[in-house]
Amino acid sequence: MILKLTTSINPELKSRILYNGTFFALIGVLVLIGGGIFLPPKTLGSWGLPLFAASFGSMAWGMIPYRRLCMLEKKPNLICITDEETFQFHSKGKHILSLPTSLIGFITFRKGLQNYGIELKLKRPTEQKITVFGNRSILKPLKKGACPQTFDLFFPYFSERAFKKLNEELKNLKDVNL
Repeated sequence: MILKLTTSINPELKSRILYNGTFFALIGVLVLIGGGIFLPPKTLGSWGLPLFAASFGSMAWGMIPYRRLCMLEKKPNLICITDEETFQFHSKGKHILSLPTSLIGFITFRKGLQNYGIELKLKRPTEQKITVFGNRSILKPLKKGACPQTFDLFFPYFSERAFKKLNEELKNLKDVNL
């Protein structure tokens, strides 16, 4: 294994998602408590279950993104270069994608508060194969006209430091035009 990079969650992003999640969870709690206190029992007989479902849904909708980030911190995604030929992506401990490093046209770093990571642009046309294990949704951007982005693959939550290490390693391995 030549290079192994892991995702890193920006603390600012984590606190922002926690704040937004707490807001939606608070709305759910207020709807549940308000409905239980202010609605008469006859109305609660018919509206109690939908009210409970709406409040629980609001709480879950608010807190699930935070839980996903916490799980990503515990089990980070990996980008590996195993030898001079193979770029690999692992998510949740599972091997998701393999492609030859010679397919990589260039890489860039997308910087934003909620959407940051490494973007890959692949060389075209190619006879070499990209191996996808499991979920093929990672290849949706590769379909012609599927999305207007300037990149083919996006790997979220990798830091700028990880991008620089990957960029340097790819330059050292081959004549990749980066």
